[in-house]
Amino acid sequence: MKRDTHKNEKDKKGSTARRERGQGSLYFNKSLHKWQGKLTIAYKTYTVSDADYDICSKKLDELVRAKAECTDMDLYQSTVIDLMKSTNYHKYRNGEIIYSTYQRNCYSIEVIRKCAEAVGSPIATRPIWKLTENDFRRFLPSLRNYSQSVIDKAFILLKAALNQAVYNGALKKNFLCKESGIKKPRSHVPTKKVRALSIAEQKALVEELMHELKDPSYANRNFCTQLLIELYTGMRMGEINALTLQDVDMQNMVIHINKTVTNGQNYAPVVGETTKTENGTRDIVLSKNCYEVFAYYLKYIRPKIVKSSTVELLFVTNRTNETIRTSEVNTAFKRVCQKIGITDANQHMLRHTFVTNCIDAGVKPEIVQKNVGHASIETTFDIYNEVRKSSEKSELQKVNDFYSSYGLSFQDCSESEG
Repeated sequence: MKRDTHKNEKDKKGSTARRERGQGSLYFNKSLHKWQGKLTIAYKTYTVSDADYDICSKKLDELVRAKAECTDMDLYQSTVIDLMKSTNYHKYRNGEIIYSTYQRNCYSIEVIRKCAEAVGSPIATRPIWKLTENDFRRFLPSLRNYSQSVIDKAFILLKAALNQAVYNGALKKNFLCKESGIKKPRSHVPTKKVRALSIAEQKALVEELMHELKDPSYANRNFCTQLLIELYTGMRMGEINALTLQDVDMQNMVIHINKTVTNGQNYAPVVGETTKTENGTRDIVLSKNCYEVFAYYLKYIRPKIVKSSTVELLFVTNRTNETIRTSEVNTAFKRVCQKIGITDANQHMLRHTFVTNCIDAGVKPEIVQKNVGHASIETTFDIYNEVRKSSEKSELQKVNDFYSSYGLSFQDCSESEG
């Protein structure tokens, strides 16, 4: 490839460097006081520039190489982050994913960007075709300070983006494929095991919630109502927050669940168009306990909270009548639990408790799955097995009691050993 042979920058200024056909043009822009290189591909012109001739020439050479290696020239300037964002957006626009999934993906992409920035990884700033396998080997450990759930989603998005890059010709192989030997990182964050509340804990919780529910001076009585509904129905809190007046059919004793609250722009809570999963859209029976909770709330509490008849949501914030965040209810739940001595409180425990209570009461797992909207029967069976193990432990304790009652227990004989 022929290049300008001038010996110094002064000679080069005002001139055009000769390049072979198809290698683009390189010239000095007097108004910008910079060298500029241009290459046109498929009616689109790409420009590089630098005050130094040699650097600008190298940039143009890279652009030419990208032309040879990439079938989609947009990938010359696109990073992995760019590709993930674009794919996520188009999937949502095409109806391939629901809004809540789109928002979760946005969060995962932002996690990847922040981690890459924190460790100085080039995967967020360098064009895809320039990335190497070692770039990903060095980057992935930076995700380990997040939960395993976040890591799983981030890894899936990265792998899909590299597949797309291979398809478009920007990469020759997917660095995260099984053959590469690069494995998904394991989180440093301990997995929190969600447990069901014991009968004693449930009694204490219901008593405290009922006490606050009937106290007119307590500001957040709507939260108490929501927590009782989750305990009595197993609904997700996002589903409860999304209920409208029309969704609760008091006459026919049915709750229509067809949407959930999700994070919108700037993570503001919005009512989504669908539930979390396809199985989430369902009708459930309004039990007697739950009916009484709704009736009390509608008669005594909601009229004092809602400031306009145009508000359709069943539950809204006290002052502004806006959509309630799940985190707000979770905070209220932890405060109540602290009062009654439950230290490992998480509002999702109520859903887990409902499933456990159903199994203890003899409800078939298939019915439980349909009622709570589990995407897979395996999730229901996991809880079922936990309950069975707990029951087995309780039953086997009877054997120990039997030994003790007849004086057959092992006696401490350490004194005889001297």
